[in-house]
Amino acid sequence: LLAEYHFYSRQDVEDYLAILSVLPDTFAQLIAFENEKAQAGLFMCDEGVEQVIKGCQDIISDPENHFLTEVFADKINQLGELTEEEKNQYMERNRQMMAEAFFPAYQSLIDGMTALKGSGINPGGLAGFSNGRKYYEALVKSTTGSGRSIKDMKTLLLNRLNEDLSAINEILKDNESLYTQASEFSFSLTDPEEILADLKQKIQTDFPVLETETTYTIKTVHPSLEDVMSPALYMVAPIDRLSENTIYINEKQSGDNRMLYATLAHEGYPGHLYQTVFSCAQAPCNLRRVISFPGYSEGWGIYAEYYSYSLDAGADSRLAQIRAHNFSASMAIYALLDIYINYDNWDMEKTAAFLKECYGVENSAASDATFHMIVAEPGYYLKYYVGYLEFCQLRHRAEQKLGEAFSPVEFHRFILETGDCPFWLLSQYMERWMAETEQGAAKSDN
Repeated sequence: LLAEYHFYSRQDVEDYLAILSVLPDTFAQLIAFENEKAQAGLFMCDEGVEQVIKGCQDIISDPENHFLTEVFADKINQLGELTEEEKNQYMERNRQMMAEAFFPAYQSLIDGMTALKGSGINPGGLAGFSNGRKYYEALVKSTTGSGRSIKDMKTLLLNRLNEDLSAINEILKDNESLYTQASEFSFSLTDPEEILADLKQKIQTDFPVLETETTYTIKTVHPSLEDVMSPALYMVAPIDRLSENTIYINEKQSGDNRMLYATLAHEGYPGHLYQTVFSCAQAPCNLRRVISFPGYSEGWGIYAEYYSYSLDAGADSRLAQIRAHNFSASMAIYALLDIYINYDNWDMEKTAAFLKECYGVENSAASDATFHMIVAEPGYYLKYYVGYLEFCQLRHRAEQKLGEAFSPVEFHRFILETGDCPFWLLSQYMERWMAETEQGAAKSDN
């Protein structure tokens, strides 16, 4: 976030340096809060502490050549209103703030978390805490925006998992060699710029054209953050500069770019970038731009990612279908484990047995890492996958109700123009949209 803090004026530079100056106080509050959690018996387990410490150590590992210092200098040099002397003065002030505030703040967090190591009394999910299940229910409802109970979500997940596995088996029944070929599957495009241009053009078959003039910059995640960042991420455009969009690619996590096409569909077109710019172009009140509905936004990202497997003309459609269903099934498994660990109180051994028996995961380190990842961020996978399934349910309902009057473009336009909101509310709006669509179709027939 600090790297993406834009300098449009001299005041922006002053504000940035002021933010650096308060980091020690901000981090002191974080440590105080973690101490309160430890005293209440709600502190994280040691594996979580180690992850936090490692993340902090990575960020301050090379103070002499820190990427934020480099980025600051680049932004200062592009600010035309400053003289060379003023630029040099600001760069010196930044180096001073980094030395006196930024690095000490992260070191204080390392020290504070190290002192608390061993305070966690629950090595598992939220169900291991008093009232943990109730908290998990509230957390999931908030993050997914779904009105379904945990039990109903579990049923929804299991049904979709079975559908995906059955679809894979159906494709393989006449040619089992496709399974091996699918493991080597690659989209035909691997260059980020070419991928986004291709996606932007091809989605127009099923999605409304984005009228707003939009630019984007593709950047790579700094090496010090590669281990803790996702394969790619979209940075939401500034509220007053919607045309400025940034997509980061984590070269370590994305590997050889064979699957980058689907990743950039999630982050770019028709995913986060497209959805954000389209919705903001409807001129919603500013309050809507700052309220977060992660089930909607991340569910849309997964919806876009799954859709992208149908677009790459250079790929064998059967292999693409296998990979699409495998992607969906993998997400379903993670989402189910989120519930099993945080609501049903599964421990590490039960998680490993489930992955081994049902899906052939023999690597204990992999199953342990999955367990700790889900313990660290309860509900994380549900906001992605339940959000995606809610969109699928809405689309299925609209297709059944409207029949020949259903249009993918108009369905997506309705979703995008309505904008971020909980699914129970989106469902209510869709009833009105379907009624209006039916009326319009009836008038056309007459």
